[in-house]
Formats: sequence, C-alpha cells, structure tokens
Amino acid sequence: MLSWALSFAGKTLAYTACAFAAALILSRLAGRRVPLRALPALFLLLFFILLTQLPMPDPATMICPRPEAKVNLMPFRFVLHFLDLQARGDSALTDRTVMTGLANLLICGLIGAALMPFMDRPVQAAGLGLGLSGLVELTQLTGVFGLFPCPYREFDVDDLILNVAGVWGGYVITRALQSRFFQRGGGAGH
Repeated sequence: MLSWALSFAGKTLAYTACAFAAALILSRLAGRRVPLRALPALFLLLFFILLTQLPMPDPATMICPRPEAKVNLMPFRFVLHFLDLQARGDSALTDRTVMTGLANLLICGLIGAALMPFMDRPVQAAGLGLGLSGLVELTQLTGVFGLFPCPYREFDVDDLILNVAGVWGGYVITRALQSRFFQRGGGAGH
C-alpha cells in the first residue's frame, strides 16, 4: 500500500514539476513574470489537480462502467470507515481510504497556507476550497467533461468536505501563526 502511494505521488510530483516549469516558461515568453510569492501556491494547485486526475486511462481500451469510479453521496462516510477499522482492530495507517483522506487534508491545507497572502477572510478560503474541489470532483464524475466514455475516478462528497476543511484550515492556521509572529515583534520593520 505505502509503495503504491509513494509511486503514485512521485509520478504526480514529476508531472507537476513539468507543468510548473512549462507554466513559468510560457509566462516568460509572454513577457509576464509570475510573482515569487505566488510560486508555492501555483505549484501546489498544479500538484493537487494532477494528483486527482492521473493516471488517465486509455479511452480506446476503457471498459465501462469502471468499478473504481464509484459515487459516494453520503457525507462523513470516512468516519464510519475509520470506526469500522478500529472495531476490527485494523491499522488505519495501511488503509487506502484513510491515507487518501489524510493526503487530501494535508495537500489542501498547504494550498490554504500558500494562498493565505492573497485572501482577506476565512470565507474566501472556504469558497476557494469548494470551487477547486467541486471542479475536480465534477471532472471525475463526468469523465473529464465527456472526454472519456465514462468516469474513471471516484466522485466522493467526503473529498469535498476534507478538501474544503483543508484549504480553510491551512488558511486559518497560517493567519493565526502570522498574527502571533507579528504580535511578538518578529515582523517589525515590514
């Protein structure tokens, strides 16, 4: 399980680095510079989008419907899944559902932290998280808006919940740490 996750994340990171480099090159060719403070947010957004869409199947050999393209409309199903694991005595750290949920929360938390300088209020972070996650989940539900003959990834309302909570939480925590840092005088002179 862990080797699969590391391999998947590694490939996604490589795709993200390529997409990030291409975005920077194209912005330079267009005569525009991407502000340095925006680079972490841009990188994390690309990473999240690619992580949720890759690997893409070959449309010519797809067999529909795909069993891995389930739909979950039951909010907080991940809590029941976690409690079931605990009741059986299974480790949550080796469970793909739990680890995917934690990864969603962590990556979206980093996105919220990276985007904090560009937002004024927590509601903006929640809105951005909902828009980003909603677009990703809709892409998964529709087979990339009809580019594939059927969905190839799972649409999950729990992903929406965890992603919005992650972006919002990353924003709020980073804002609180920034406020505390500046209150102590660490930001004097800026």
